[in-house]
Parts: sequence; structure tokens; C-alpha cells
Amino acid sequence: MTLCQLSNLEKWTENTVGEADTILVTFPELAKLCIFDCPKLASVPDCPVLKELNSARCCSLAISSLAHLTTLSELIYEDNERVRMSLGSWPSLTKLDVSSSYNKMSTLEVGTNQGPLENLRSLTLYSLNCFTDVSGFSKIHLGLWKCFAFVEDLSISGCDGLVRWPIEELMSLIHLRSLSIETCRNLEGKGSSSEDGQLHIPMLPASLEKLCLVYCPRLVALPSKLGNLDRLKIMSLQHCYDLKELPDGMDGLGLLQRLPTLKELLLWGCPSLQRLCREGGEYFDLVSSVQRIDISKPETELAEWPESETEQTESRCNKNKQLVKRLLPSFLTLE
Repeated sequence: MTLCQLSNLEKWTENTVGEADTILVTFPELAKLCIFDCPKLASVPDCPVLKELNSARCCSLAISSLAHLTTLSELIYEDNERVRMSLGSWPSLTKLDVSSSYNKMSTLEVGTNQGPLENLRSLTLYSLNCFTDVSGFSKIHLGLWKCFAFVEDLSISGCDGLVRWPIEELMSLIHLRSLSIETCRNLEGKGSSSEDGQLHIPMLPASLEKLCLVYCPRLVALPSKLGNLDRLKIMSLQHCYDLKELPDGMDGLGLLQRLPTLKELLLWGCPSLQRLCREGGEYFDLVSSVQRIDISKPETELAEWPESETEQTESRCNKNKQLVKRLLPSFLTLE
């Protein structure tokens, strides 16, 4: 079932006098529900076998109102305010995609006694405030990331509050295989602060097999302990304009000596690092033994990061269009 652009839809049934507003229709065989741009709709009906719920631009639909959908395995949800998630209500959840609505930066929270979701494998966070800042790591954040202990595929994008490497956050993700950080404009890639103010040495989970960093224009450093990733197969660095060097400790050693399983290295839009890795560059001997290496994209074709308000708005609109494509069946087209 797909509901799209129903601006006046408020509820599922017409209640008679004396009935509670919370009465909902049951759809006993409904497996997938998509709701897009229904701003007044505040509830989802009782769907005892619902597996997939995709919701966006539904500003009245609180995530707390979805706790009765206990059979969900996939949840794509765009929020409007602070997101406090009852993750324990969805024990079968395998995929979770949470994003803030346009021009907002919401906070993702969980209950204090929430345990890890043992079936959750894919997690996407867009434009959310759920990372430590210069003041240190909060217990709220720590509890949140412990819930994601079994996640294998993590995508972080549009999180302008992410400045340091999210080391504390990722420490709980001991099964993580793929990490993508995209369009985080303030990520510098320095170490994270512990509670006593000392710097941790940046270290990613040893289980990581794929690392992608895309459109992080202020990124200046990769994690120093990149050499501990003895399962890493793919490393992709794209449009990280200020990234100028390989991690500390790489000098004098071939990349495959530090990363023995690395099969693919892609460098686009990182002009300083690209020059170092091309033939004749300082890093050429370090990377030349990688089975597949792609640093061939001409630097003159790379667009600079949008700075104007208009360009930033267009960028966010493109993100929204991508979200719509995920939510709606292929036979529907929005003007």
C-alpha cells in the first residue's frame, strides 16, 4: 500500500460518537506500507504481519506511535523533531534508515535499558546529531551505539555535527564490515576526546572490509591505526579536498604490508593525495602493488564543494529526491 501527497488525510477511519480516536483498522495481510508527504496523518493501523514501513514528510507521525508494529524487519523513517526510538519494539528489525527532515538536525535517543538489536545488520543515519563533541562522550550516546552492536553495514551522511573520527561510537560495532561517511562537511578526522580530555588514537573496527569517505571537504587525516584493518578489501576516498597524506606509519611500507587484504583503492577529488600516489609521486611505490587502483579522474573535472545557500539547498533537494525514489514504487512519478 502506498499513500502519497494526501495533504488532508488525518486518520484511517471515521470514528462515531463515543469512540476513541486511537481506533485503527487492521490490515491482516499487509506486508509493505509506504507513506510520503501526508503531513496530518498521525498513526499507522494495526498490521500484524507488516515487514516494511517507509515514511517521509509525515510531520505528525511520531516514531513512538509505531511501537505496535512488532513484526517490522525494515524501517525507513524521516523525523521532524527529537527522535526517541523504542528499538525494543522491533526485535526482527534488520534494516534501519533514519533521517532528519529538511533543514533540521535531530537527536537520536534510546531508552536507558535498551539492549542491542541482534538482527539489525544495515543502519543509515542522515542529518542526525548522535556523535560526541569536544565536551566528551555522553552516556546517552554510549547507550545508543551499544544498540547497534550487530550492525554490519553503516552509512553516515549529512551529519554536520560530526567533526572528529567517531571512535567511541564505532567501538561497539564489532561486526562492522562496511563503513560509508558521506557529505559530512565539518569532519576533520582528528582524534576524539575522552572524558579526561586526552586524545584517543583513532582506530576503526578490525572487522571492517570496506571504507568509503565521500564529500568530506575538511577531512585532513585518515585514522592513524588504519594498519590494524587486516580484513580491509576496498578503500574509496572521493572529494576530500584537504586530504593530503596516508596515515601515520605508512611511510616506508607498501600499502599491502599494512593492509594485506586490500584489493581496490579509489582516489577521486583528493588532488594532493592523487599527485602523491601517481607514478613519480612519493606514495607511488606504496600503492602500486594494489590489485585495482583508480586515481585517473582528471582533477580539472572536479567540482568544488557548494558554498552558496542556493547550491546547498539544491544539494539537499537532491537528497530528498533520492529518498523519494526509495519510498515510492517505480510506476509513480513526482513532478
